[in-house]
Amino acid sequence: MPTERPALTGEGITPAEMAQQLVESASLDDAPDVAEPAPASNASTPEPDVAPAAQIPPADSPEARIASGMVTASDVETLAAQLGDKLDPSDYRQLRAIAEVQDVQRERQAAHRQQQLDRLAQRHPELSATADPTTKRERTAALTEYVRQFDYEPAELYAVNDARAIELAAHGLKLTERVRELEAQIARFTAGTAQPDDRETPARPTQPRRSRADRQQQQAQEAIARAAKSGRQRDAVDAIQALGLAD
Repeated sequence: MPTERPALTGEGITPAEMAQQLVESASLDDAPDVAEPAPASNASTPEPDVAPAAQIPPADSPEARIASGMVTASDVETLAAQLGDKLDPSDYRQLRAIAEVQDVQRERQAAHRQQQLDRLAQRHPELSATADPTTKRERTAALTEYVRQFDYEPAELYAVNDARAIELAAHGLKLTERVRELEAQIARFTAGTAQPDDRETPARPTQPRRSRADRQQQQAQEAIARAAKSGRQRDAVDAIQALGLAD
């Protein structure tokens, strides 16, 4: 006796459920007829009919992709060609509409991702796809280690699809590295034998005129000394500017 194909309806169900119904319907129609078992003379209870098991589509098939919720127009057309008259026109129209919406969403997501990658490559070329592999690996490791203090895992950083978030993290890392460099310079200076006076000594007429580089170096040393002595944030900022580390 041929197995009756269940009626399909696209109303109120997801694409995955619809695809599953379509696959099960096709497998039922293609299954061979199951003959009625002959009644046994000594059997007290007849054995129930066993329906054929639904065929599971391959993972890379259009049916499997649709069943997983990823619907594309090409897969819908492939499925429609495979099922032919078994696919109800209303089911086809609904699947096709869902596929077109998802195709547009995927195109927009891909365009947005490429836009963010281009922005990141322009502002932080050391993190771009064309960067030197060693440099990129070192900067990426430093960046992921920096964001750990904010409870970010590396996978979360890699999953960010907004370049601005990575720019913020990279900027914070850059400032932190500058502060550490300044602290190291202050430590080296305070380990010396003498500290310059807070006030610059006026040049005497008999002294040779100092070059601009010499004056800048002396000003930087004085700024570092003030920052090391006072510990004030303003003096530290002045020292950073004197060292030429500020943007």
